[in-house]
Amino acid sequence: MNFHVDDFCIWQRVLSRCRPCRALRGRKTYPVRPVAMIVPASAGGPTDAIGRIMAQRMRVSLGQTVIVEDVSGAGGSIGVGRVARAAPDGYTIGIGHWTHYVLNGAIYSLPYDLLKDFEPVAMIATGPLVIVAKKALPANNLKELVTWLKANPGKASAGTGWRRYSAACRWPFFPENH
Repeated sequence: MNFHVDDFCIWQRVLSRCRPCRALRGRKTYPVRPVAMIVPASAGGPTDAIGRIMAQRMRVSLGQTVIVEDVSGAGGSIGVGRVARAAPDGYTIGIGHWTHYVLNGAIYSLPYDLLKDFEPVAMIATGPLVIVAKKALPANNLKELVTWLKANPGKASAGTGWRRYSAACRWPFFPENH
């Protein structure tokens, strides 16, 4: 996983562009109390780790504690909902994957509007997806794997490390003639 934090404090861009934080522009006293960063995932995972790294950098820059709160459940919708319901005072911010802020809106009926209630600010991390197979499989690259799959219908199964990745959503929709 690649992780990059701009030296000029990415939090300034986050706070200046997020809708709940716009009311704070021009105030010299912000923040006067701790800021909550809602992570819509389980503690100990990659989103939590990145959130904690960001929170530490923000704490140093802001001179105020940034509390990371892991609010998992319903594919991240519970944590994202908490951010959506937060007072527009800049003391609650969210971090998460595109699945939390895009895919859930396409799959579920949510009590908040992902397009109206949130604004993407910055991509702070990327994570590669890989295709792996047992060494005994006679395919050494993707082209050979596709050829083998076409020649052996029903002999392979697919799985993902996390059911909500985009690849997991696309796999059932691969046309059989490709």
